[in-house]
Amino acid sequence: HAVERVLTNQARTAFVCVRPPGHHAGTDGATAGAPSSGFSILNNAMIGALHALEGNGGRLARRVAVVDFDVHHGNGTEEIARAWHERHRRSLARAGGAARDDRDVFFASIHLADDGKGSGVEFYPGTGVTSDLHQNVVNVVVPPMWRAQENVSDAVGSRKRVPKRNRDDELDGSGAALTAAKAKEKKEKEERENVAKEALLSESLVPAPPRVGDAPAGGREEWMRRLRERVLPALRAFKPDLLIISAGFDAANHDVGNVGVDRRGRRAGGANLTPEDYEEMTNRLCAVASSAGGKVVSVLEGGYGHLVENPADGTASLNRENFAACVVAHVRGLAGLGAPVKD
Repeated sequence: HAVERVLTNQARTAFVCVRPPGHHAGTDGATAGAPSSGFSILNNAMIGALHALEGNGGRLARRVAVVDFDVHHGNGTEEIARAWHERHRRSLARAGGAARDDRDVFFASIHLADDGKGSGVEFYPGTGVTSDLHQNVVNVVVPPMWRAQENVSDAVGSRKRVPKRNRDDELDGSGAALTAAKAKEKKEKEERENVAKEALLSESLVPAPPRVGDAPAGGREEWMRRLRERVLPALRAFKPDLLIISAGFDAANHDVGNVGVDRRGRRAGGANLTPEDYEEMTNRLCAVASSAGGKVVSVLEGGYGHLVENPADGTASLNRENFAACVVAHVRGLAGLGAPVKD
């Protein structure tokens, strides 16, 4: 309904406030290889995208982009987008040169990822660490903040633990062996950081110079930078007729959705976006869509609130005030009421 209203000029933008989230639901329910469907039953964003491409005889839209800024990778959305591309290519191959069909789908997801190596935190769903330009898939990983706390430089767990060395050979007091060991450790650390930076840069559509001596620290500034440098240029190049935003708000500061729990049960936050960040992301995405003449529909994904403990009885409940503030900021951006974006 929302897709038809914006594409027939009955509305400029729309926000679809639905639950449960849908971006983990794939072609057959739970996405292949995923441990669960992550509360998702129907993939609302892709239902809207495919209706735009195939409804009304395929005349509603020709180029549909889905951008997902939920803190978790939209693995179900990616699976459906890939399946649509395969089916579309087979259809064109059967038709030969007799038919011209320029319909296309683009998917981008910006999210946290961690496979637990080094940090002990296995962050759901464990996918979305590589892009596939052939299938119009752009995945942008932001390092979780708990990795910065552990002095780990990449978001997918390539850090190797350096065993503590036995210092008994320092008994002569020369310090030579200790100095050599420290120099070797420093060199190994620099090599690991360089490998991590090269892997992160290889995913980018826009080359960026490495930050010498400064490993990615995660957090809101890193998130917004990667949105500007990796997601927006790819979306701008695609020139969508319709942009569907999978709007998850679980990357907000203290939201339970971005908390990582390691094997010892220790909890740490992975992201800290503010309502102002969500408003800015929305403004930037809408501006790119508008520059191509595209319309915008946003669909609610994750976002849950932060835990508040009741000291009287030791129970905990969810406070949703910040979650609500982030959603309001997003809707302000959709309505064109947000503050002007400054580069």
